[in-house]
Amino acid sequence: MGIMINLKTFSTFFTESLWHSPHFFTEATRSPENEEEKSLYAFMEELDSVVAHIKVEDIGINTKTNSKTIYIDKYLNGAQRPAYVAAASDHIKNHKEYTLDSVASGRASKEFAFISPDSGRTVHVKCRPQGGFKSDGDPNELFASALMLLPKIETPTNDVEMDVIIDKVKRLADSGKVIGHTPGQVAGMDKNYGKLCSAISAAQSIPTEYLKADKVYLTGQAWDKDVKQFQRTKYGMKDFNSSDFIIKKGNNYLGVSLKEKKLATTGDPTLINKSFASMLAAFSTEADSKSNFADLKNKLEEQIAVFYSAVIIRNYKKLNKQTQEELKQIKKLPLRKQMKFLVGSDKKRPWKQYVRALDNKIINSSLTSQKSVLAKMDDILLSNSDLFAESLVQLIFKAELKDLKKVNFDFALVTGIGQYLKKGPQISKGEYKDIDTMSSVLENVFSSGPAKIIKNPKRKQAFEPGATAASLNYLLVIGETPIMQIQLRYKGNFGSAPSFQAGMTKEFKALFN
Repeated sequence: MGIMINLKTFSTFFTESLWHSPHFFTEATRSPENEEEKSLYAFMEELDSVVAHIKVEDIGINTKTNSKTIYIDKYLNGAQRPAYVAAASDHIKNHKEYTLDSVASGRASKEFAFISPDSGRTVHVKCRPQGGFKSDGDPNELFASALMLLPKIETPTNDVEMDVIIDKVKRLADSGKVIGHTPGQVAGMDKNYGKLCSAISAAQSIPTEYLKADKVYLTGQAWDKDVKQFQRTKYGMKDFNSSDFIIKKGNNYLGVSLKEKKLATTGDPTLINKSFASMLAAFSTEADSKSNFADLKNKLEEQIAVFYSAVIIRNYKKLNKQTQEELKQIKKLPLRKQMKFLVGSDKKRPWKQYVRALDNKIINSSLTSQKSVLAKMDDILLSNSDLFAESLVQLIFKAELKDLKKVNFDFALVTGIGQYLKKGPQISKGEYKDIDTMSSVLENVFSSGPAKIIKNPKRKQAFEPGATAASLNYLLVIGETPIMQIQLRYKGNFGSAPSFQAGMTKEFKALFN
């Protein structure tokens, strides 16, 4: 199952352009207004690809920008800001064009700065917690990990018993045996019975040999020095070892990638939720030099630009008034010159700025037509299905982490299943799949044939007649066994890369029984 793909030159085609998304713009932020700012945004996208395990929700130029400093606001999960800042700073330190600058020591876990090579100004990046939710208040990982410090995990039958368990976990969080949790996670435990139900299910599914653990380490903010030896960078991703928390018992360690759902019968949480851009950039680091996607990347990037530019021109009168005014002089030009302006070249792609002014219904209508640009993406995936399939298998199932067993580190995918209803807690048996089991199952199915990606025969592709959804749907098949259902779709920001989501098929899950 060696990685054979070379996508380094291909990755920039799908690189996300977060600056044109309107979701979090406030009176204090704006879009880039000049070539220097657009160039800096391209560098921000490069950072996001390097730190692919942390999703940046949005970005904007802060209106405090002046002749000395360019201020950029990035919005992401608050608990992940220290990890993002650390990884971004490391990348800048080794960059040929950008020089890392200092920030106030009290803000060093939430902000970073560097020097713009264009003007010499300081670029000050503030990582702000994403709006709309408690950025670091999800206690699921804290609940599940801290429960492993107990000699036995009880199953509560009512809210009084659940409050008792929550109080125990709070005391454990203060004991010095839980490393890496946040005050928000502790605060988020109060009366959070639903999260506790799924966490109990997850913890009870972990082998009892790990109960009464010595310590547990949460990795959401940073990897503690005690467990940093197990952190692995693979495919350009600093979280190839995707453990959400690590249990230490004696000389043994168990890394847990934690998922949750309410019922055993409900759909499984996605095993991957990454942009095409991040994945391709990651795969490129493990590239096979014999594979050359440079010409294909350039051609496809141009086709995407032409597609969206044509949609903008065709729907000019449906743009908002401000955008119509901005394009008023361009609209007077011959069609060929209009297209040339919007298509742009290299990192300067004006269509990405203006496409956000169109109603999503208009764009979806174009994406579900026979001339959809998604047909080009579909052709790339199916023409290189074996390369994408092998890479996805490695990325999702982490088979290469088996090597860490040599240093007493095991890894498991764990899903907690539970919910809290008026009648009380409902806690089902969780799902536990360790690295040995996953490797064994994969080896067995690989013995029947290679991995490939095929069209999902039960779903229509976006460009096919009768399609109603702007998505591409596939099955990842090994031999004759479909193991994953995969969907590639946009997530509301059409200038950004579409994202992969994947879940196990019932046929594959049956092999673990």
